[in-house]
Amino acid sequence: MRETSPLDRSMDALAASTRRQLLATLHDSAPPVGIAVAEVVEESAQSNELHHVHIPKLERYGYVEVTHGEELLYRGPRFDEVADVMRVVEANASKLPGGWP
Repeated sequence: MRETSPLDRSMDALAASTRRQLLATLHDSAPPVGIAVAEVVEESAQSNELHHVHIPKLERYGYVEVTHGEELLYRGPRFDEVADVMRVVEANASKLPGGWP
């Protein structure tokens, strides 16, 4: 199986608003600081989908590291890969339908 490109991984990670919220919050925080998932994602979004789809995908891509039973997220070893794409998107946020993140 062929490995996906960094751009494909980044675009896939940013395709869901829940993942964009998590990544944007990590991007805005100081690198060694973890974020509490419950403080970022709305209560209604804290469902099985969050813990069985969104967080595992970000972890699989290397964008986040998870601790304490998926309650805290930290920047993963490939976080800079998605951060580069996020900077381009943020710079053009006013041109996007629906806004950012």
